[in-house]
Amino acid sequence: MKKAIFILLICLVVIGCKKGGTTAANSIVGTWNFISETTNIYTNGAITNTNIQNFSGYTLTLNSNNAGSYTYNGKTQNITFNLSGQNITFVITGLSGTSYSKGTIKVLNSHKLEIYRDYISTSGETFDDVYSK
Repeated sequence: MKKAIFILLICLVVIGCKKGGTTAANSIVGTWNFISETTNIYTNGAITNTNIQNFSGYTLTLNSNNAGSYTYNGKTQNITFNLSGQNITFVITGLSGTSYSKGTIKVLNSHKLEIYRDYISTSGETFDDVYSK
């Protein structure tokens, strides 16, 4: 009886320690194709217009060392990013200097990344960006 319990305990430990689960930091790594951006335009705190723009040939590459690049129209900008839970911050260094972008990851799986930039810009807009692998 003691041997059976010991074997059962060993099996549970082996199964419980099995590697698996993908963390957000690991699953976000890769090259993503920028598919679309939904822009909500606000006036006096209410959405007054929504624009959806589709993209082709734009890529976002995110590496495991929190660096990467953003390529569009044949131009590449270097980026760094910080992922904290569902929040992501980008620092973009490119042709026009350095800029910053913050967002919340709404969807992250093996084929889709959706980042909602929920701050309202100076022109009264929020952005919802969709990428695919």
